[in-house]
Amino acid sequence: MFSALRSRGGVGVGVDTRGLRFGNTSRDAQSREASSSSQILDEEQQETVVRDLEGQALRSARRWRVVFGSVSVLCGAFFTRLACITAMSDGTNLDRVWSQPVHLELYVRFHDPPVTLFHVFWLDATTVVALLLAGASMCVSCVSTLAEAPAGDRILWRGRFGNICGVAGIGAGAASAAGWVAALREVARGESSDTGFVSPQKLWISCIALLLPIVCYLCDKALSRTIQEMRSLRNSMYSHKRA
Repeated sequence: MFSALRSRGGVGVGVDTRGLRFGNTSRDAQSREASSSSQILDEEQQETVVRDLEGQALRSARRWRVVFGSVSVLCGAFFTRLACITAMSDGTNLDRVWSQPVHLELYVRFHDPPVTLFHVFWLDATTVVALLLAGASMCVSCVSTLAEAPAGDRILWRGRFGNICGVAGIGAGAASAAGWVAALREVARGESSDTGFVSPQKLWISCIALLLPIVCYLCDKALSRTIQEMRSLRNSMYSHKRA
């Protein structure tokens, strides 16, 4: 009887062992099928993927640079018109000067404004310089991305020139914004004889002069970094291929 029970136990153990081994075998087969289904890309497929990613980055960079550059140039053209109106004023057409949308913020009713025409022209001119430099930096960077794989001293010179324009635009924008705030404070003192508190509704001129060059510079840097990452991915693929 004991031998019969032992033989039954042996059979049961053998069944369990075979079932366990069969289960392991099925899991191994599933893992092999999963590994075989995930194919490794060959060199041509890798080249296609990298080319598509790089093309998307270049198209996105050109599109956003054109958008921000166009906005900066248009705003610069608007302030150029204001500067020309102020420069051509001979004292007989002051109403035309002070009736402009921006100059109207500097006008004081019932007596002469505390800001002279030369001061107004200087504010317009510095704002024009800031906005056009910001637009020029975006345009130069956009031209640099026309080639899918730029290289050489000419492209490097374009990148440095665009960087210089962006930094100079921020400097000119800071000077222009400070000038506009100072002029608006003078106007506030002339209107109410107060401490010169500037209403927030009038600060939009300073925001345009300062923030637009900063936004253009940061946008250009972010787009350039994305393009450089795509090219680094291509270079790493070539390095792996040579290795």
